[in-house]
Amino acid sequence: MRKLTLRERVLLVLLAVVAVICAYVFLFHLPMEERAERLEGRILESQDLLAQTEAMITRQQEMETELDVLRTEDIRPMPDHDNIQNVMVELNAILAPSREYTLRFSSVQEENHVVARQVSLPFTCANYAAARSILQQLHDSDLRCLVDSVSITENEDGTVQVDATVIFYEYDGESGETPAES
Repeated sequence: MRKLTLRERVLLVLLAVVAVICAYVFLFHLPMEERAERLEGRILESQDLLAQTEAMITRQQEMETELDVLRTEDIRPMPDHDNIQNVMVELNAILAPSREYTLRFSSVQEENHVVARQVSLPFTCANYAAARSILQQLHDSDLRCLVDSVSITENEDGTVQVDATVIFYEYDGESGETPAES
């Protein structure tokens, strides 16, 4: 075996240094960089999940607060089906201050044991304040109802013509369930 020249030894040392650097880069640096990128991606996903979870918890706490408020309120029960007598008495009392009124009942619609009875109420009042008072009484009625649509027109003689649609809700308990169970 012959002795290596200085040039060959320098090249061999350079080759060894390049081999060590390549081994470091391919066996240590690149895998660690890929792992760090994956971990950063997982951290971002975890932060997104944390933000979503915090939003859900906040929303749940808001809903629980709303439920607590609703539980403390005096909630009127929904009247039973075939409550037409009470509806007529209530409407007559509310519409008594008007000059004239007409009641038109549409056919009832039932869904999940809740009956919706739509009533068209064209009526005439002396002025806007009287019309507003009647509409407010309809809104605040003890019977469960929704003032669905309102049209107010002022006549030439100063009276006010109101066309309103009100939906009264009733409970049809033939199945034996309560509204909270259905």
